[in-house]
Amino acid sequence: ILAAAVVLAVAAGYAVVLVGEVRRPRVADVAEVERETGHRVLAVVRPDEVQPERDRRRGDERTPDLLSPSDDSYRLLYLNLSPMGEAVPVVTVTGSEPAVVAAVAANLVAAAAQDARSPLLVDADMATGAAGGLLRVRPAPGVSELIRDEATWSEAIRSSLFGRERVVDVIPAGSPASSAREPVPAVSFRHDLLRVARRYDLTVISAPLVHAAKGARSVLPTPDVLLCVRAPDTTLAELHASLDEIRGAGLRVHGLVFWDGEAPPLDLRGIIEWRREAAERWGRERGADAVRTTG
Repeated sequence: ILAAAVVLAVAAGYAVVLVGEVRRPRVADVAEVERETGHRVLAVVRPDEVQPERDRRRGDERTPDLLSPSDDSYRLLYLNLSPMGEAVPVVTVTGSEPAVVAAVAANLVAAAAQDARSPLLVDADMATGAAGGLLRVRPAPGVSELIRDEATWSEAIRSSLFGRERVVDVIPAGSPASSAREPVPAVSFRHDLLRVARRYDLTVISAPLVHAAKGARSVLPTPDVLLCVRAPDTTLAELHASLDEIRGAGLRVHGLVFWDGEAPPLDLRGIIEWRREAAERWGRERGADAVRTTG
């Protein structure tokens, strides 16, 4: 009787999973994603794979845990982006999962730095600020303050050091703001961002899909985007909806990044609290500086 109960339970579980997959099919592999979207997958990220060179050098001890600059997937992704024409490459990494988007964007600029290039990461996720938190840079001032004209570009740009003296410049997200209450950037902000980007070999903007879909009301200065897709949780309906949002915003999908595994273990709530405290401290410092200047 016990054996029959186990067999029935397994059969029932299989039937439930099969019905769920038929009703809401999920992405399974690279071939299916390319067939459904008509776009090429530029890189396949498998976060569970062990990087053999990660623990060989003392410099790796200060590298953030989710940063894998020697991973061939990110190096291939960087090489696919570097020859994007004569203009300085500016690309946006976007997707529906902030942790995945942040990890891909941070590792992309790290791969560029590993190739002795000068990269800039702009964290446009003002709700979570995950990319800046991953690279452990001071979270404020950042994009929020720049849009409100409360800080200068030189004040907002921070540097993150990892590995063998590799440096990545970062503009963090700044003080937290929900997607519904994000400050609307002026046209001059996007022009200034392009002006700053000309100093770098590669500029990567980390932005959630809800922000990228705002089109002219977003911080994105160029239309090229990389869309992150995660297996096995992303459904085909969500994938097509994401493409429709991107195209509706006037953006162009340069390629896809296929994340094959669990989402990165980023403590988004802790990062948001850290950013809020940094923004308050930044405001107090600016107020004290203004008082001293007036006095």
